[in-house]
Amino acid sequence: MQMENSSSTEKHNVLWHNQLVRALQLIFLSLSVLSFFSAIVMSYREGRANSKWMFSLEDVLFLLLFLSAAVLLFCMVASLLSKRNILAATLMFLVSFILFVGYFINHQRVYLLGFRNYAKNILTVEEWMTISRCAQTNMKPRDSLWVAENTADSLWNSDRNAEVGSEQKLWSEFTNQTQIQKLEPYEIISVPAPGRTEIEWGSAIVGHRGIIIYSNSNDISPPDDVWLGPSFFAPDMAAFLENN
Repeated sequence: MQMENSSSTEKHNVLWHNQLVRALQLIFLSLSVLSFFSAIVMSYREGRANSKWMFSLEDVLFLLLFLSAAVLLFCMVASLLSKRNILAATLMFLVSFILFVGYFINHQRVYLLGFRNYAKNILTVEEWMTISRCAQTNMKPRDSLWVAENTADSLWNSDRNAEVGSEQKLWSEFTNQTQIQKLEPYEIISVPAPGRTEIEWGSAIVGHRGIIIYSNSNDISPPDDVWLGPSFFAPDMAAFLENN
């Protein structure tokens, strides 16, 4: 009788243990799926808003994806050792691993898609072209202008030798002739080569993103140090991400 009770108790404990492990696996699988889709949506919305934070909720979701994959990997190994529920444990780990890798590979592409739509909607094609014409007319090749607060008193040229008055005059040309004030502050306007105008945002910490406008449709070459893109939102205009 005692042996029967002991056997019954052992079976009950094994059943309870299996149910607990299965519940844990389902929780972390659900967390992995939820984190993946939430992070993808946040990547798009961040690009759509033309913003990039050094640390954000998206990074927390990425850590949750990693944690879920790690826990499900441990559960799969435990299932292999105990030779129980191997198929279910393996499938759940593979799903979480695929989601983790898929986000890691594609989240910047999703960000670029959102950023491209930002560029497409914040200004019209003609307004972008007006900025390009103003830059090509008033700036020399390899000149750049950094705008800290969309005000002339926070500008300087890349050669560091131009007088403040000429910087203010150049900014006045942009504000009088274009709709550049609609853009997010802290941009860099540059003319890397004749027929090419670039407007960039970002920093060395979070990386740079930008819009390139080509004045000559027959000479469309990718920006320097481009990492992802260019992604065209008009025949002569594209968004891109740099590798620094």
